[in-house]
Amino acid sequence: MTSDRFFLTMPYLLIHIGIIVTYFILRNRRDYISTRTAQFFAFINFLILLIFVGFRYEVGGDWVGYRRIFYPYKVHVFNGATDPLFVGLMYISSLFRHAISYQVLIFLMAAFFLIPIYWYFSCTKKNPIAYCGYVSLSFPFLIPLFGLGYLRQGISSSFSLFIWESFKKKNLPLCVLYCLIATGFHKSGLIFFIFPLILIYKRISLSYKRAFLVSAGSVFSLTLLAAAIFWAKAYIDSFLISKGVLFRVSYALILVYSLYKSNFLRFLKRYPFYIVLGLILFLCANLFISTIIDRIILYGIMILFAEVALSELKTRSLLLLSSVAFLYLFGWLNFSTWATMGWIPYKSYLLEVFHW
Repeated sequence: MTSDRFFLTMPYLLIHIGIIVTYFILRNRRDYISTRTAQFFAFINFLILLIFVGFRYEVGGDWVGYRRIFYPYKVHVFNGATDPLFVGLMYISSLFRHAISYQVLIFLMAAFFLIPIYWYFSCTKKNPIAYCGYVSLSFPFLIPLFGLGYLRQGISSSFSLFIWESFKKKNLPLCVLYCLIATGFHKSGLIFFIFPLILIYKRISLSYKRAFLVSAGSVFSLTLLAAAIFWAKAYIDSFLISKGVLFRVSYALILVYSLYKSNFLRFLKRYPFYIVLGLILFLCANLFISTIIDRIILYGIMILFAEVALSELKTRSLLLLSSVAFLYLFGWLNFSTWATMGWIPYKSYLLEVFHW
């Protein structure tokens, strides 16, 4: 790590530190501040993230990839893009003049990514402080990884919060609707259809459950297998092997342990053989289709972050988890070779326009 590189990472680090500080001040003073005050600070944090992600310029691991899809699209519709809602965003962006049309696309995707998360905590759960907690805990995944790396998958992950909420409330129509929206932005959203399938299974009579399990399980398994083969070929052909999947699995286990400590320990003692077998299978699969596994884990870990942010964990536990997130962000930005291939230095479209 050099001093120059450390300086280039400051935009990410300062924003994360600011949100962490805001979260713990609000959390420790929650008995003395009004909901409107908490809502105000949560909205400021949301606005900062929207500007940071939506007005980025020539930065991010997905910048070149989306650009290659977008500009041919303006000439040949549906060229290289098959996800309907993403195509819709490209169509809206293409209506703007050429010089800013791609920037409009990035901003629209950032808005569809960040607004549902803010809405979920501030309006659905009516807990704006938890929104700040969610961002504090998930920042390395939420912003550098999804916001500046896999923005379409980020949109799908943001709707996973509503899928999970409707699943817990056993609201099948809403669960299906949110699954369709998530899949409309990225095909990997197909994984979420496991939730409405579980709800359907619980509703049907016992005599039909076995037939339903066989038919639905077969269709779902074949769909996932076809998608896995398609993604695996694309990722292997492109040499896109995820090196961060092991860390994210470890971090997900830490979150699960924090939430369900007693049940987690009981599970470890009761099913040691299955746990060891699962880890072996996971490590074997990681050698060949690590990126696919990584995407599935990322969707799950974003739901875990929400559960932790809304939980009644002690402040010291949340501070520890936020510190782990910050240290991961600091290490990745300063020591990873990938960070220099699209994430740093950060550039803003607003600064480019005003020549700052």
